[in-house]
Amino acid sequence: CSSEWDSSGAVFNEWCDDDGGDGGGDGDSATPATEQVYDEATGCWISEYGDGSSDQNCDDGSWRWNSSDGSGVGYDAGSGCSSEWDSSGAVFNEWCDDGGGEQSGEYDEATGCWVYEDGSEWCDDGGDWGGQSGEYNEETGCWVNAWDGGEEWNCDDGSRGSRNDDGSSSEYDPDTGCETQSNSDGSESGWCEDGSNWYVDSEGNTSESTYDEATGCYTETRSDGSVETRCESYDEATGCNVTTYSDGRQDAWCDDGSNWNVNEQGGRSESTYDEETGCSISVNDDGS
Repeated sequence: CSSEWDSSGAVFNEWCDDDGGDGGGDGDSATPATEQVYDEATGCWISEYGDGSSDQNCDDGSWRWNSSDGSGVGYDAGSGCSSEWDSSGAVFNEWCDDGGGEQSGEYDEATGCWVYEDGSEWCDDGGDWGGQSGEYNEETGCWVNAWDGGEEWNCDDGSRGSRNDDGSSSEYDPDTGCETQSNSDGSESGWCEDGSNWYVDSEGNTSESTYDEATGCYTETRSDGSVETRCESYDEATGCNVTTYSDGRQDAWCDDGSNWNVNEQGGRSESTYDEETGCSISVNDDGS
């Protein structure tokens, strides 16, 4: 799991490897991707949305998401590091799987924890800052830590959350296994341990996605009544990963570097790569 926290050490966002990254890139928008392409050079699916936001999901496990104002968050599988950047593209936060990145403080090998100047801790085993902080409410069974601008809580039943004065909040419900993130603009996103997720934009438009392990299919249902199903499979005979959509479209990316797609009308386009010449040859469905 990755998490974000403010200067007081309060966690206001958290997401885990099994909660997202379905390989096709659904983005963080209730609006379908206006453009979705595969970049062979990087091995990434790139989805762009009508509001200016975009996301990438790569074959090596790397991913990144950019909001419409240019800010975003991403994970680089090669370095094992996650980072956040502002609207100018400047990285202001970075953390790594091995405890590296923009860390401060001292590392205690005996406990496996980073100890910071303010007394807080972050441990390799995912520990909660070396112990609970704030005040304990016996009636609710929750530790509550308040600061100027918000508060966070961690409860004995496994629930947790935080809220800020700007109206944003985050809550985890152990009964449902779902994390809900509410933003100050009224939008909301959520993801669950079973692989499902949802998004509601500031206008109230919704998008819900569920995954069926038995079929290997994702089903996305939008508030306008549209439903899209996407099924993913690997064809061992051809060495191709094939994605089939409910409208009849198909995309395939093969081990030999070739790829092909079939549009809604059944037209097929193919692309092959010649290692000797370093050239890619594409044949479109119209014969060109």
